[in-house]
Amino acid sequence: MKTLYVTDLDGTLLEPDSTLAPESARLLAELTAGGALITCATARTPATVQPLLAPARLHVPAIVMTGAALWDWQDKLIIDSTVIPAPLRHTLDAAFASIHVTPFIYTLQNGNSDPTTPILSVWHANATLTDAEQAFVQPRAHLALKRFYIGSKAPNEADAILYFAMGRRQLIEPLAETIRATTCCSVHAYPDNYLPDTYIIEVLGPEVSKARAVLALKRRLGADRLVVFGDNLNDLPMMAVADLAVAAPTALPPVRTAAHLTLPPAPTSPIPPFIAQDLHIL
Repeated sequence: MKTLYVTDLDGTLLEPDSTLAPESARLLAELTAGGALITCATARTPATVQPLLAPARLHVPAIVMTGAALWDWQDKLIIDSTVIPAPLRHTLDAAFASIHVTPFIYTLQNGNSDPTTPILSVWHANATLTDAEQAFVQPRAHLALKRFYIGSKAPNEADAILYFAMGRRQLIEPLAETIRATTCCSVHAYPDNYLPDTYIIEVLGPEVSKARAVLALKRRLGADRLVVFGDNLNDLPMMAVADLAVAAPTALPPVRTAAHLTLPPAPTSPIPPFIAQDLHIL
């Protein structure tokens, strides 16, 4: 039986300091070399996924930006992307402006096959960032695959793939409901893994989700079985379509409820050993 293994990153595979443990990288590389189909499904962009998971030597395309695109490890290209239709951007801009929250708008650099050049541009119209936004931008500001334009509006003609914002739950959850009610965009709102009292909202193209992406990837690879690992609310869609859904030890209560099983706490990330056990390697 051909099994596809898909893991979330933050709060699931990565350590609390947002790094991949060397032992996890070693096991993932070993399993991949042995023929296992392993990849990730994450809200992150290729700019952070590529350096984080390079030691794992994965070859199955990564699901990035919560399913809005796949990342081809070998050619270092975004593939199968879904953008936000241009007419909807006016509605989104008005919704964010109504609660005085400025989103980061991610746009694609179309046709870029040069791995040394950014493939994503990230626009933030307000030149002054909040503390949470600063904490988000600072470790990403010098990454090779994306470029930030703080204090600049996203060009109207650019292909927008993601609206991303951070704020208090009291603001973000009603905003998510408003956008769901007034557009056909996919909307995810969930607590930040690292910043307390901070909620994240992601707005993506129609029907974009980790669920749709993992099922498409399963078909693409001809896999018979899907095993997924997650911890946060945006993992629930892919857990609902998996043959086996596994919750990380620190998963939120709704994720634990949705999962078939919850992994016990471990001193290092437990995901690769569990995969190995499932493959009867250990």
